[in-house]
Amino acid sequence: MRRLRPLVALVLVVALVAAACGDDDDGGGGGQAAASTTSAATSDTAAPATSEAPTTTASLPANGEPIGSLAITEVVFGDHVTITNIGPEAVDLSGIWLCNRPSYTELSGQVAPGASVDVPADALGGLAESGGEAALYVGNSFSDPNSIIDYVSWNGGGGRTSVAVEAGIWPEGASVTPAGDSIELFGVPGDPESWG
Repeated sequence: MRRLRPLVALVLVVALVAAACGDDDDGGGGGQAAASTTSAATSDTAAPATSEAPTTTASLPANGEPIGSLAITEVVFGDHVTITNIGPEAVDLSGIWLCNRPSYTELSGQVAPGASVDVPADALGGLAESGGEAALYVGNSFSDPNSIIDYVSWNGGGGRTSVAVEAGIWPEGASVTPAGDSIELFGVPGDPESWG
């Protein structure tokens, strides 16, 4: 009888696990729906002004797409960098940083869908036409590829290029060559050919 108790307990555990797994598969993917609901709830919750993502952010960058719906869309040398909300919902800029190494500035406020904010050049070391970068981060972990969300480099400049390359949002060795006093995004973020 003592030998049967562990065996009976093991059979009961296996039966309970099989029943639990069977409910998820038979119930139309209940476990998957719960995960999707959790992601949606996370993306609708306001983030603190620390290294957390903004309100519309639900995932890390992939294939050159900006996190949430923020993209660097213009750099006017000596004047400003434009950040645009290309998504359908307002984005909280709390905890979002812009970098032109070694200059960093934290953004604030909200950006409505389709709206832009200009970050002055003096907050980013002047934005010299001779070479530089604009790197957009969630939080201030500037060497962490999981924190960088958009990037552009021009005339071979950029101290954070390796971070953008490691994050998969900028091609290795790439840099935009300006034709004038500014560069502007005309296509897909993260693609140097989309800048003119």
